[in-house]
Amino acid sequence: MKLQLTSVLTVAGLAAAQLSGKVGPTTSRDAKTAKKICNVLNYGGAASATTDNSVAVTKAWEDCKAGGQVFIPSGSYGLDKWVSLAGGKGVSINLEGVIFRISSGTAPGALITVQSADDFEFYSGNSKGAIQGYGFELHKGTSQLTA
Repeated sequence: MKLQLTSVLTVAGLAAAQLSGKVGPTTSRDAKTAKKICNVLNYGGAASATTDNSVAVTKAWEDCKAGGQVFIPSGSYGLDKWVSLAGGKGVSINLEGVIFRISSGTAPGALITVQSADDFEFYSGNSKGAIQGYGFELHKGTSQLTA
């Protein structure tokens, strides 16, 4: 099948037309951090790639979801369970460390999901934040953490 340029432009125009309202956060990062900072280490988290930090991330979110910043400082953080964060307005997650999947489970999904949040952003303040899910290892049949 050969696409004509007009067909491609029409499809591109339809995709752009699906957006409605303002896109992106409306509260600045500075305003969020001025309101409240919820450091996962203050909620039972540990900078360890082999320690499950899922409860700490969830507790930090719950305490900051009315406005503020969930802060995951530099270091390695393990997640053994999926983290599902819901609700929230004027909240951000600042990931400055690296999150590792430590579960040997193969259930599909995402390490962290955020649903029904308004004025939300997920970023790395130091440009070193990352999520390492080891999905490529699971597809090869192994899930051993070597870091």
